Amino acid sequence: MKRALFFFLLSLLLTHCGGSSDSGPSLSQSACGTLGLNERIISGTACTTSNSPIVRITLTFDDGSTGLCSGTMLTSNDVLTAAHCFFGTVLQAQVQAGGQSSFGKTVYVHPGARTELATSAVFNDVAILELSTPLNLPTLPLLGSRSMSAGNVISIFGYGLDENEESGSLRSGEMEVSSVTSNHIFASFNGSGSNTCNGDSGGPAIYSFTTNSGQTVNAIAGIVSSGELISCGSGDVTLFANIDSDSIMSFITNRVPDAQVK
Repeated sequence: MKRALFFFLLSLLLTHCGGSSDSGPSLSQSACGTLGLNERIISGTACTTSNSPIVRITLTFDDGSTGLCSGTMLTSNDVLTAAHCFFGTVLQAQVQAGGQSSFGKTVYVHPGARTELATSAVFNDVAILELSTPLNLPTLPLLGSRSMSAGNVISIFGYGLDENEESGSLRSGEMEVSSVTSNHIFASFNGSGSNTCNGDSGGPAIYSFTTNSGQTVNAIAGIVSSGELISCGSGDVTLFANIDSDSIMSFITNRVPDAQVK
């Protein structure tokens, strides 16, 4: 929200924050194990990047400045991230994880991506970055079998700022969903659990569930979009682009037909 707009529209740098609730389930500051990774996401835990589907995206703009976003591998050639990461004129996007690196060949931004100035929210905040060379990394499916609701616990991942103002390392944590609309998932941060921050934009909110056959599934429920406080501290509210949105889901699956939906 306001944090995202302040940096993105004024300086073209990428910022975001999210959070967890003041009651309800106990929230962990580590979700590395959710994706089988060894142990500012604010108050989160560092994860290893080897065999990680979560990637770091370093952006170079036409004015020489750089920005940081996060993303998720949908296929070996396609990265899911946030549209607002590309609202400026991006000359180069480098994708890295687990000692591997590739560059973006083409970026596809949702045609309906827009900022609502009254609420400082970004709508249809989704983009697909097609890579010039494939990366041998795991992929994650999109959540298509159920809708998110208040009280659900999500795992968050990103390369953004931590509580020590350091970025560039993959960190994780948990948050509780506070409310859901057709285009956004909201989470409030009161200082417990973890929170997203600058550079986590485009990273996933992952929901884990068990199927009727007993299989555990980790699927992308949302994409880190924006937050209210530049500090990413207590009192912040994060907005995630809601994968359950018909507009967002159809954009992704039409652009990346090989993406899994579970």
